[in-house]
Amino acid sequence: MVYQRMMQPDLSFVFSGPPPILSSHQNPTVSRGYELAELNLADKVRSEARQVFTKEMVAAFSDLFARFVHPYLPIVSKSDLINNTDVLFETPALLFAIAATARHFVTYDEQLCLKLAVIPSAELLYRLCWKALQAEIAAPSLDTVQALILLLHRHVPDELSFEGAMDSNLRGLLVSSAHILGLNHDPGNWTSIPLGQRKLRKRTWWATLMTEKWMAFSDGMPSQLGAQDQSVLPLDDDDLDDGVEDFGLSSHRPSPFIYMTRLTLILDEVVQSFFTAAASATTSKSLDRSLDIAKSLRSRLKEWDEALPPGLQVCNQNPSSDAEEVTLNGNYSLYLAYITVHLAIYRALLRPISLADMRQDDSAHMVEDMDSLDSTAVGAVFEGAAANLKKLVTYVSSLPPAAWDAFWPGCKPSASRVMLYTTNHESL
Repeated sequence: MVYQRMMQPDLSFVFSGPPPILSSHQNPTVSRGYELAELNLADKVRSEARQVFTKEMVAAFSDLFARFVHPYLPIVSKSDLINNTDVLFETPALLFAIAATARHFVTYDEQLCLKLAVIPSAELLYRLCWKALQAEIAAPSLDTVQALILLLHRHVPDELSFEGAMDSNLRGLLVSSAHILGLNHDPGNWTSIPLGQRKLRKRTWWATLMTEKWMAFSDGMPSQLGAQDQSVLPLDDDDLDDGVEDFGLSSHRPSPFIYMTRLTLILDEVVQSFFTAAASATTSKSLDRSLDIAKSLRSRLKEWDEALPPGLQVCNQNPSSDAEEVTLNGNYSLYLAYITVHLAIYRALLRPISLADMRQDDSAHMVEDMDSLDSTAVGAVFEGAAANLKKLVTYVSSLPPAAWDAFWPGCKPSASRVMLYTTNHESL
């Protein structure tokens, strides 16, 4: 075993606790689990990566990823994407994941768009990514976590198709790999690793949390990440600065990634307040209790919305502009996610009303009946749910084609499914 002290001890540890120490196998092949992996699989997938890609293709895919994905999911080092793309051949799972994600944008590259006939399909690249991951999961690295995040964000032609057990298992693998690497601990004072690596670890953790929370919510599954198991501080603008010039973008442009992580924490509070097994058992039976909880959550959403910088506000995205005048802009996903959280709250508020309507003649159940509910409150819930649903439909229907082509992290399937659930209520 190899033990690495992540920060030098000083007198401050008396107040902050012992300095963190990470452990790893000096020879990972002797660790438990390696006997399950295919022999020499890592060498095989590296060789396969060199057969699939030329250096020029890797550079082109990296450029597309940098332009269209990195601003919304900054989990890969800018230096590797810009100046050191050859290093990606040594991390085939991440390379396949980057290429598969960027494959969606090949029509925006003058060279790659002419080679569509010889470029592997996204489906094949994702399968190769999963194959490569099987060679890494016995001893995961930061590249493993990054590849898993991109694999979970893979483009699905039918966004209404529900995730199955595979995605739930992938989320579990993502969470366990992040914990193995200690990403759930704040690296701010880890002086044993370079500052750029500390920032990258922090961003990767928040991308892990954002991915897991939204996709677990979308799939109706419990989150596998608990707030008590992490100590990573919230992101700020400095965490996005790797000391590498951004990809032709203004360095003063606000980061949608930071605000998406903040919105994710509100989503998590909504889920913990209404949709866990314990919370559902109480809130689904009491409209008054649900309304009390919803009040503070809606207040947090309002504060989040008011804190958005002008560059990220919906009024400045020009969703109704002609497609020819609109560049790919993933900022649209922020407002979509914002409305989705609102609809999730109204979904929770509709439950006690629906249960009261269905069980008003069944005294065996400890639920409120329709006669006992405040008719004014019930009307307000219906009105608010309908208004937010119409807002979502109006917004989505006004988006130009170029907006749909942009990279939207996490929330698109969630919005579709919450919208379907809410419209299912006949009273709306």
